[in-house]
Amino acid sequence: MVRGIQNYYQIATHINIDCSKIGRAVSTLIKNRLNVSRTGRKLTKAEKARYGKSQQLRYLAGEPIYPIGYVQHKIPKGKTTTAYAPDTDAINFKLIQQQLYGRSIEYADNRISLYNAQKGKCAVTGKEFETTEEIHCHHITPKNKGGTDEYENLILVTKTVHKLIHATKAETIAKYLEDCEPNLEKLNELRKQAGNEILR
Repeated sequence: MVRGIQNYYQIATHINIDCSKIGRAVSTLIKNRLNVSRTGRKLTKAEKARYGKSQQLRYLAGEPIYPIGYVQHKIPKGKTTTAYAPDTDAINFKLIQQQLYGRSIEYADNRISLYNAQKGKCAVTGKEFETTEEIHCHHITPKNKGGTDEYENLILVTKTVHKLIHATKAETIAKYLEDCEPNLEKLNELRKQAGNEILR
């Protein structure tokens, strides 16, 4: 998760500042709750290249805890550099902290990855998520039909869109259609995979 966040956001100009803030919060929790040390197993070649010089590196039961604060801005080839979005950053951090009782670790990790991949927007309306409460993680193939928590089977949508995917009553559908402007083609594809009739 740490490497994924760093890889995705390292082209943002203030990545080192924002990740340092997250790093300090994480470091405090680690020191207070876990028995960590400064020594552990030999780092792999990739780990050594990325974290070998970091003074923030700690080990738990011999395994390295990758320091999220140890990252620098990288200029992408052939791309325009953009500034880090503070609101998106805050929601991302809340997603990391959020407790998802009864859910798998795979589900929780993929939810965060999807948020970054979808650039903080609903996959059906294109609307930016403003709070974590708005973010609903939908199983494309329902779990009761053999769907899994794998990345490819999950998609992030707003609460209203999620209700539209599963709604079957005409009055319920009409109500939620008034509350948002979904891409009907995308919505219908998700409804079809959920076993519901398409909307016209």
